[in-house]
Amino acid sequence: MKTTDFFSKRIWLTSLFAVLVGGFLYSVGIHFFVTALGAYTGGVTGLSQLFILTLSRAGIPTPSLGIITILFNIPILIFGWVKVEKRFTILSIISVLYVGLLLTYFDSLPRVLLTEQTFINIVFGGLLVGTGTGLTLRYGGSTGGTDVLLTYASYKRGKSFGGYAILSNMVIVLAAYLLNPDNTEGILITIILFFFVSLVINQVHTKHKRFTAFIVSSKHEKLIEQIHLKCGRGATILQGEGAYAHNKKSVIMTVVSSYQLYTLKDIIARYEPTAFVNIVPTKEIFGNFVNNKTELPLKK
Repeated sequence: MKTTDFFSKRIWLTSLFAVLVGGFLYSVGIHFFVTALGAYTGGVTGLSQLFILTLSRAGIPTPSLGIITILFNIPILIFGWVKVEKRFTILSIISVLYVGLLLTYFDSLPRVLLTEQTFINIVFGGLLVGTGTGLTLRYGGSTGGTDVLLTYASYKRGKSFGGYAILSNMVIVLAAYLLNPDNTEGILITIILFFFVSLVINQVHTKHKRFTAFIVSSKHEKLIEQIHLKCGRGATILQGEGAYAHNKKSVIMTVVSSYQLYTLKDIIARYEPTAFVNIVPTKEIFGNFVNNKTELPLKK
């Protein structure tokens, strides 16, 4: 595996661990809270729920929610393989298979609410689904389905992922109502769940944001080389001086997306772990700044 094409092995393992944890939280939230409440989730999983509802009303036996979710994800993951970087798509494939198997296993367990308080179930369901989805997205993958399409749209336009998710989820709500108008309570719970899920995703997953990093370095050439190579970003070198020993230092200033921030930290840890680093949120950028496609998980 070439370092110019993929992140370091450390980042891969961390991302894989995050995807597995996120997938578990997502699956627990779906089975023990969302479906137990008679509600629907968003994306392909929600479409799979509606597909199962349609077939069951027609008296046609259906496989588990997990299996249908995997099947429905296949064309979207093919789109991801073509349009999105391999790392993002591979992690998404792992997540889809993992979540599908978990949901299939959970289907063999009783679907019982953990508390009789509906609002508490809604809050915890939204927290689990939103955290699981956001965690997976934050570390470079997705739970598949519309996450792939929404991530693509979010990166292309630089808008909030959660905002796009709300729009797509409203389609699920409308379809659920048309298919089962008697389940008014479940529809209302679904709308509230979507709200909580969206809030949590936007808190956990913030890749459309940018940060400015100030790196006090004595090996600025190597760091800048790696920033160019792995982040695809430029940098400005400022001259600094230590206030105590009066040693001359170089201060590297660079602006990165939070998707690239994890890579930047890995570069610093590998090539100059003793460097002093200050990372601050960037509210606005104008002037000679290029929106580089490499800050997105899109194919170059």
